Amino acid sequence: MSRLNASPLWEFYRKLDHCDKKAQCNTCGEVYSYKSTTACLKAHLRRKHIEVYNAVTAAAAEGAGRGAGGTQVSTMSQPGISGGSGDLKYINRKGGTILLHAGHQFTKKSLYKSGAVVWECHLRKKNKCTGTLKIKDRQILAESSHSCTPDFNKNVLDSYMADCKKKIISADVPAIPTVFHATISEIKDLGLDKDEPVAKKPRPDCFSQVKRCCVDLVKVHGRSITLFDDAAFRALLQLIPLPAAQRARISSQFVQELLDSDDASDAPHDDTHDDDDTRDMDTTTADDQDDDEQPLRIKSEYHVPTTPLRFYSLLILAETQSYRDVEVATLTVNIVVAPKPLKLFSLSLFRIIGNVD
Repeated sequence: MSRLNASPLWEFYRKLDHCDKKAQCNTCGEVYSYKSTTACLKAHLRRKHIEVYNAVTAAAAEGAGRGAGGTQVSTMSQPGISGGSGDLKYINRKGGTILLHAGHQFTKKSLYKSGAVVWECHLRKKNKCTGTLKIKDRQILAESSHSCTPDFNKNVLDSYMADCKKKIISADVPAIPTVFHATISEIKDLGLDKDEPVAKKPRPDCFSQVKRCCVDLVKVHGRSITLFDDAAFRALLQLIPLPAAQRARISSQFVQELLDSDDASDAPHDDTHDDDDTRDMDTTTADDQDDDEQPLRIKSEYHVPTTPLRFYSLLILAETQSYRDVEVATLTVNIVVAPKPLKLFSLSLFRIIGNVD
C-alpha cells in the first residue's frame, strides 16, 4: 500500500469514485482535489476541524516513530520538536530550493557532515522570524517555533504552480496553455479563496502616488521649471485622460489660460532660475509657428484598465524615456510637496503632451 493511501487522513475523508483524485470530507461534506499530495486535505482539517487535524497529526507522528519490526524510535522531546517527516515539499524558485512545511517556507542555511540540513524561515530578514527546521533523510530532527503567521494557502498554491512549471519544461509536454489552465482549474477546485478571502488593501491617495512617481523621474530627467501649486497641477493632470477627439482640440494657449485661471492664480513663482532656463509651451515666436496653432497630442499612449495612477505613471514614463529624440514644445512644472512648500521637485511633465511635428 502506498504511503498516500496508508495515511490516517483517510479515516476522515471518502474518495469519490466518479471524480478523479477528489475526496469528500466526512465531517462537512466539502470536496477537495488531492492529486499526488494530501496537503490541501490537511489544510482543510486544520482550518475547519482542528480537533480532527490534531488527531491525524498525532497518528502520523506515532506511525513515523516506529521503525522496522514495530520498534519505537526515540524522538527529541524538547518543545516545538516533532518526529516524522510531516508534509515536506521542495520546490524550485529563482534557481534555489524552497522547503514548504506547516504553512511556512524555508531556505537552506547549512549542511552538516552527518547529512543533516538546517533550514531557516524565508522571513528571517523581513520579519526577523527565527523559525528553523533540521532535517535528515526527509525526517524532521528538530524544529523551532516561528514568530510569523503561517500561510497554508500560499504553500498549496506555490506547490501547484511549481508542479505546473515542471510539466511545462518536460519533454512530453502538451500545449502550454492546456497545462496552465488545467492547473488553474485544480486550484479553483480547492476553494481556498472561499475559506480565507484576501482582504483588499486600502487604495492609496492617487495624487500623492503620482507625485512620488514624478519625484523618481526627476532624479534622471529633472529640468529647471516654472512653479505651480497643487491646484494647477491637478488641472494639468485632468487633460491627460481626455478622449482623443477632445484632446486634439486642446492647444498650448488653452493650457496657458488654464494655468492663469483662478484655480492657479495663487501659485507661487520660482525666482531662483533665470527666464532663459524655463521652457514654456508658448516659448516659440510667432514667426516660428504656423498660422494655425498646432493641437496638443500624446505621442505614445498606453491604455491601462486600472487606476488613473497607473495610467498617468505609464504615460509619463513612456514619453520621458524617449524625449531626447522627439521635438516637443514642453511645459514643465514644479511639484510642491505639502506640508513643506519650500521643498520643490522639478520634472518635465508635459513632455508627454506637446506640439509634435
